[in-house]
Amino acid sequence: AAVKVVKAVEDTWVCDAGCNGVVCVTVEKKGIDPVEVLEKMWDQMGELVSESAIKQFQNKHKFLYRVLPLQVLCRSVLDEMLVAAKKLITARMAGADPTTFSVVVDVRSNNSMTKMDVIIKMADLVQEFNPKHTVQLYMPETIILVQVVKAACGLSVVRNASRYCKSQKSSFNLQEHATGLAISKFNPPAPNTPVPAEGP
Repeated sequence: AAVKVVKAVEDTWVCDAGCNGVVCVTVEKKGIDPVEVLEKMWDQMGELVSESAIKQFQNKHKFLYRVLPLQVLCRSVLDEMLVAAKKLITARMAGADPTTFSVVVDVRSNNSMTKMDVIIKMADLVQEFNPKHTVQLYMPETIILVQVVKAACGLSVVRNASRYCKSQKSSFNLQEHATGLAISKFNPPAPNTPVPAEGP
């Protein structure tokens, strides 16, 4: 008898975001959290046991520079962004223990708002739910990630944020983290060697 071949339904696809160097990877399969995907990528790096293995990992992901997980999508209209953020913050921060947080915003190809507009509104929203959460610009425990690309906006809440951020200006950088891991594991600085301070 003939075997019926059923084509699997695609639940992941890649699309051009319309900005140079920005690509969106969309996953529709239920139960997949983009932040958990980020965590697993960093876990994989931590398990590499040689400098050559880290180099292979970097080559495998050579076109992947920053990895920005987005848990919620909406239009890039500030009022709609705040509604989406409110649901996300309610679920992930409202009842949580007091934490330090920072709002990390990138606005690309959109002149309808400024980064500071978004930062102030998002920070006010967090403290409205829990006044014990405090703003900390450098190496916070939690990051509210906001990415505006043209008419679309993506948001997420990332805990254990210092794991992904070498500094305020260098966040979620896969290649840089892998290079730093190779140095710290296999080429550590000599004892008493001054380490340059990183600042925001």
